[in-house]
Amino acid sequence: MTDAETIVYQLAVEEILDDDHLRVEALRESFVGARLLTAQEEPPENTIVATIPYDDPALNPGMFEGLHGNLLALIRSADDDLVLMSPFLSERAYERLRPALHTATDNGASITLITRSLTYDEDNDYNREFARAVRNDERLAPYTTTYEYIDDETWTTFHAKIVIADGERAYLGTANLTHTGLGDNLELGVIFCDDTASRITALVESLRQSEFFHEVTASSGSFRR
Repeated sequence: MTDAETIVYQLAVEEILDDDHLRVEALRESFVGARLLTAQEEPPENTIVATIPYDDPALNPGMFEGLHGNLLALIRSADDDLVLMSPFLSERAYERLRPALHTATDNGASITLITRSLTYDEDNDYNREFARAVRNDERLAPYTTTYEYIDDETWTTFHAKIVIADGERAYLGTANLTHTGLGDNLELGVIFCDDTASRITALVESLRQSEFFHEVTASSGSFRR
């Protein structure tokens, strides 16, 4: 069946056209509707990203797009606001992220860093190493505000891993901002470009009203609220 025959057939199915009559007004409405549909932009696509261990022969590294490269691109794309939320950090991951973070602040973005174990948990220094590296970076420190999310009485905290650029694009997944999360472990996540990103952004903004949300400053290498 040709394209023209298909159109005629569909018009007959919709009772717009038959052997003896053409409903002109109905045909006009159909054309208007078709024009509106073709003028609409395609909805943004979300991207599944992963870190695949290369030393596991059972897994195909090409199954998903790379988490590390896409996360760097997401960070570099920020023009106004960048949120990094990770319960675990590492200085080696900072070295991987640093060029992209520089691009974001050069674009004019401010950075919100949300983590834990800065003012407590003396046995775990990984998060402090990352936060110190940011604080000692003159291209990042003036534009970065750091927070902890913790209830000191119940030790309720968070385990979500989120990166948000300008409230419009957001990574949500399993990978911490650590060197193993970005390069070694099996990790899986999604970079959202649809309205899910705004919902994740709204959640992070709600944290600012929480009693568990504490701004953290640093002096002489130590951290305090």
